Amino acid sequence: MVVCMRLVFAIGLSFGACAAHSEASAENLCGQGPVLYGAGQPKQAFRIFMACAIDGEASSQYSAAMMMRSGESTEDGTPNLFGSRVFLEQSASQGYAQAIYALGKEYDVGSPAFPHDLIRATEMFREAALLGHVDAQVDLATQYLLGRGGVPQDDEVAAHWYERAARAGHWGAQYLIASMYEHGNGVGRDEHAALQWYERAGRGGVEVAPLKVEQLRLRLAAKAQLSWAD
Repeated sequence: MVVCMRLVFAIGLSFGACAAHSEASAENLCGQGPVLYGAGQPKQAFRIFMACAIDGEASSQYSAAMMMRSGESTEDGTPNLFGSRVFLEQSASQGYAQAIYALGKEYDVGSPAFPHDLIRATEMFREAALLGHVDAQVDLATQYLLGRGGVPQDDEVAAHWYERAARAGHWGAQYLIASMYEHGNGVGRDEHAALQWYERAGRGGVEVAPLKVEQLRLRLAAKAQLSWAD
């Protein structure tokens, strides 16, 4: 009944309605936060996020943190960066991948609440990437591609993470791994694999991908003609 009782004061839930819910239904009550936010009721949503965040619900901690960061948690729109950090760290400590990734982005950019720390950012990207967070996989790959954030430049590791993100449907990663296959950076050169990834990136909406598809098809056709001639 703990979460439910907090919601009595957070959103005016009646005591009768609260009594009708068991602790097992707390997840359903906390799930109303995203519904209200999506319906254009951020104030009510934030109250629910806060009630559930205080009770330790990881996704609500993340949502409350993001609303604090954007200023949606205050009447005048002033961001609460330090409050946001508290809830982000609490959510991340529970293994919530989106919060871990968000911490990485905060350290990557830096702010009054977060020191600019590229090494810490990379650690967060790696942790979230291992949990399957696709954007974190792309950012981790980019750290290795550029040799930044405390890791060496390593095309092979970069290609590994770009391809994982590409297989998960990330259009940008599909284009990047296509280029790596085309030129043999970090992977064995394979123009047929490159073509397949460019095609997928193009279907996903990467504007330059169709041009690469056309160029690569022409190149492969020319090579095929030469091999037939021999």
